[in-house]
Amino acid sequence: TIPFYYYHEFIKRNNLDDAIFGLLNDQKFVHDPAYRREQLVQLRQKIESAEFDPALRQQVLEKVAGEYVGKGLFVRSSSNWEDLPNFSGAGLYTTVPNVRGDQQLIDAIRKVWASLWNFEAYEARERANVDHSKIFMAVLLQDGINSESSGVMISTDPFDNENKGAIYISAKRGLGIKGVQGQRIAEQIIFR
Repeated sequence: TIPFYYYHEFIKRNNLDDAIFGLLNDQKFVHDPAYRREQLVQLRQKIESAEFDPALRQQVLEKVAGEYVGKGLFVRSSSNWEDLPNFSGAGLYTTVPNVRGDQQLIDAIRKVWASLWNFEAYEARERANVDHSKIFMAVLLQDGINSESSGVMISTDPFDNENKGAIYISAKRGLGIKGVQGQRIAEQIIFR
């Protein structure tokens, strides 16, 4: 895990906080969705090309070289504003699958950090009245494994709060990433 702290330091180190606050205070950005989409693309590009802290780079690459030799990694998102009682965040941020190689890994981390500013993520937070200046992104590095099926299992019925003790499974054949991104429809099962 790369904690929120490192995202925050990365943004400050590259003076991207000025760009973010500039957008959040720009009335055209606030009121014009097409302009907002365009500006968020540019912000993500700045984040994806910004300088990565050399000390953090070394720590991450040493950890990966020591524990995940020859393995593909999933570089995943975890923001401080998701999986909350009234806000899921599922599918809003980017996951980079099967990452191999040092530069690909660093690029994937920046891509996940940048996904905090995906248009859909911004819009969802806006609808939930979230203060965008108080959101941060952690990054999870997970060992990739071959799977016949992938998905999500939760110990509740997302459609009926009264159905106590239910287990809900949403899964599909192959990698689950396409289901999360809305590109494939998963099979949904509720066990009671």
